Amino acid sequence: MSRFFLMILVLLAMTTGAHADDAKPDVSATEKMSPWEYGIGGVLGIYPGFGLGHVVQGRWLHRGWIFTAGESASVIVLAIGAAECVEYGFLGSPSSCNNGLVSAGIFGFVVFKIWEVVDI
Repeated sequence: MSRFFLMILVLLAMTTGAHADDAKPDVSATEKMSPWEYGIGGVLGIYPGFGLGHVVQGRWLHRGWIFTAGESASVIVLAIGAAECVEYGFLGSPSSCNNGLVSAGIFGFVVFKIWEVVDI
């Protein structure tokens, strides 16, 4: 379990460190967007997310792939943890439920979602 949390921390550090040189926002990328791309990309970046807003805005290769990978991985971790809880719940042993995976999945998804909304 501790290896899993360590892996998530390393992945977050890698993606955050990868953009440390982005101190100034890339204004030229938003200047090239039409108002429709900007607006529709913003809405799709908020809901459903997963990098779709960046796809519409033509910025997926720059930073959108991070949100696609991060939010997808978080949902997978959440699903694995929830499946274990459901399985153990049917077997009558709720103490064996791995709440850590569920918590990590929710935490990861919320972190990536907030980052995506700010970035979009």
